Amino acid sequence: MVTEARPIRGLRSKRARRLSIPEFGPYMFFGMHAPLAILMWQVPIIASIHAGIVFVTGLFLAVSRRSPAYMAGIACYIAGSEVMWRLSQAPGLPWEFAEYSITVLLSIYLIWNGRLRKGMLPLAYIALLTPAAIYTLFGVSGSRAHAFLAFDMSGPIALAVCCWFFYNVRLTRASLLRALRCLIAPTLGLATILVVNLATSTHIDFGKASNFAASAGYGPNEVSGAMGLGVTVAFMYALQDVRQLSIRVVLFTCSIGMAALSAITFSRTGLYLSALSITSGVVFMANGFRNMLKVVLVGAVAVGVSVFIVLPILDSFTQGALVKRFEQSGVTHRDVLALDDVNTFLQHPLFGVGVGLSTKEHFRSQRGAAEESHTEPTRDLAEHGLLGVSALIILLVITVRNIRSANGVENRSLTVAWLVWAWLYMCVSAMRTVAPGVLFGLSCAAVLPNEPAPAATDDLVTAAALEA
Repeated sequence: MVTEARPIRGLRSKRARRLSIPEFGPYMFFGMHAPLAILMWQVPIIASIHAGIVFVTGLFLAVSRRSPAYMAGIACYIAGSEVMWRLSQAPGLPWEFAEYSITVLLSIYLIWNGRLRKGMLPLAYIALLTPAAIYTLFGVSGSRAHAFLAFDMSGPIALAVCCWFFYNVRLTRASLLRALRCLIAPTLGLATILVVNLATSTHIDFGKASNFAASAGYGPNEVSGAMGLGVTVAFMYALQDVRQLSIRVVLFTCSIGMAALSAITFSRTGLYLSALSITSGVVFMANGFRNMLKVVLVGAVAVGVSVFIVLPILDSFTQGALVKRFEQSGVTHRDVLALDDVNTFLQHPLFGVGVGLSTKEHFRSQRGAAEESHTEPTRDLAEHGLLGVSALIILLVITVRNIRSANGVENRSLTVAWLVWAWLYMCVSAMRTVAPGVLFGLSCAAVLPNEPAPAATDDLVTAAALEA
């Protein structure tokens, strides 16, 4: 006896999904972060509460044996929220809270769920950096040692744990896109703060350097970098084969808006990083006539809107200072600090001078200007010696391996974009935020097709219905 299979809730054909009414969940998720961000900015304790809720939620998901997609979303959300929390001056929140929380939550998930089979490379990377940390721990007074280790080691440890996590889990393409939305939402919240700050400021003096006033009183380099992160992720998301055209248009528009806000800080970091990483990603996407046509059309529209609409408005708003700022070709003292690091490495080639102690060498060479390194590779040389060289080689091996193992044109383009952004950020801003570590981790993810065969899914009811 043959019975007619009843439609099961949640099971729809591809044609039905294409013709369905757009889901409003992503728009509500993005939209709620605008008032939330303003509230955190005006009432800093709300930022602390928000960070605490995010951590507790991540802890619950880590021990409840949920899909790794949830933890990927939590990691991306924390990375997108970090600069917003710092800008809000959340009371009681450690400066490296994002690095600490991602390291703890992802480690708990892997250990609790027994996903420890892969990840020797990232673990070897952090092991090579450990001896210099031990030297600082025992060779420097307590409070200073803690400050050095927190500032310079929390980022590399978070990067290693992110790679370790994503090597041991698999994500569907839909889960990956949801995780990216979790990163985009808080960056849009930060963008809202910047817009309100510009609208309510009575006077902003735009000169020839990075502008704290246009960055809502916080570091322009980090704000610009966060906006550049949002631009990169939103733009690459919009280029993916997403069924809802509306969300692609929204994210494309948001990416242009965040690029404008990055430029208005007068820190060039965000725009340069996003431009180079997106360009690198789309080069790998332009495979075949259809993809090439999509890339060319989207690129033409983006360049046209930016050059002929956004740029004139911004240059007029800054009274011509914006173009002059971006015409400058200097690297704002980063080259001098990097050269100091290389010289320190040549003087201490075996084990370096210890974590955080490259600052003392900068103090000596710059005659009293004790500045932290802005370039992570040269800092590794100065502070870790030949072990730092080995650690950098491991990162390069991970980079090549991830690009070669990425399956499909779209996944490879995302992998390249994430890795280029992470490397460039580390070269100009070291690991001042957790974002490069999270993107490095995302490049390690094994991404599966959206809809695996029914028999291979966990939904046995669906599989039985299709077999009926």
